[in-house]
Amino acid sequence: MAKNYERENVTIQQAMMAECKRLGKPLREISIRWQDHEVKTFDWISVSKKGKLTVRLLHYGIEVRQAVDIRAKEGGIFISDSDRVEVLRTWADPDYEDVMIYPFECSGELCISTACETLLPNGKIEIERFTGNSGFWVEEQGKIRTYHASPANVARPNFESFVFSIEIEGD
Repeated sequence: MAKNYERENVTIQQAMMAECKRLGKPLREISIRWQDHEVKTFDWISVSKKGKLTVRLLHYGIEVRQAVDIRAKEGGIFISDSDRVEVLRTWADPDYEDVMIYPFECSGELCISTACETLLPNGKIEIERFTGNSGFWVEEQGKIRTYHASPANVARPNFESFVFSIEIEGD
């Protein structure tokens, strides 16, 4: 990961695709350098097969609606005692809680990614995930991973646009 793409005239996803071609690896395994950070689109984390995760929405604006997606590989995240989802999407919204705790079961991997809403010229809203300047860098402090995420629909990446943390505790 030697090349710094910050000064190139490309989006994060264009840089990611260039690295996919250069390294011959799938996007899930690719990261790029942007400024002083390792930037990626997915964060695959090895976890216990059962546990709980705490999502904390630390900073977000209201000009671009953004969300964190958490995928439980071969399992699910429990949103109630009896309801579970394979992918949990949590929107950063002042009308919702900023801290949420969910039990999970999976094959031993969780995948973190982000999403954002984009207003199209025809007035419709589209959810974007792996386009444009979508990407994040991660700070690790013990069991807590803090994500500094840029939305897809900005001209230049803004990694402080959406900051959230994930804490994972295994059973």
